[in-house]
Amino acid sequence: MYKILKSDKLDVKNSPLDRLTTIVVKTLWCIKGSCEHLPHLGLGLSLGAATDQILENSGQKPIFMPFLGSMLKKLIGNETIESIYIKRKEAYKELLKLDNNEKLLLEDKKSLEALMKSGFLTEEDKKILAKDFWESTEKIKTKREKILNSIVKELESKDPFGTKKNK
Repeated sequence: MYKILKSDKLDVKNSPLDRLTTIVVKTLWCIKGSCEHLPHLGLGLSLGAATDQILENSGQKPIFMPFLGSMLKKLIGNETIESIYIKRKEAYKELLKLDNNEKLLLEDKKSLEALMKSGFLTEEDKKILAKDFWESTEKIKTKREKILNSIVKELESKDPFGTKKNK
């Protein structure tokens, strides 16, 4: 098939549309050839899948389909648009949750300041409350910073807006 495709046997001559007709004929030849070989490919794939199923049922690890899957992943990549969207959505949800927690902490801060001024707490209680409040705010800040850094890192690596110059 390859020899015939590369030879001049399929070239159309003495026609006003030589090149176009030749391309159409070669395309039809490729379709015909793929139709002839497609059943053999299907048979090979089905034998591999059946062998994997037999291996799985006997407690062995499948061989053929994981190999094809890894080849397909190399060809099209691991991440899909949906998986990227889900990761980003989760990151934004986490940021929103952290923002809400930060707002609640700021509201609690006013109450804590009033409680500390009231004189009902001992010095040790005041220190514990201040330490807990500080730790909570620091935890929120570090989580927020980590999430923002991961978002920035992902955006820089993917460059969805085409901001990097091609070198």
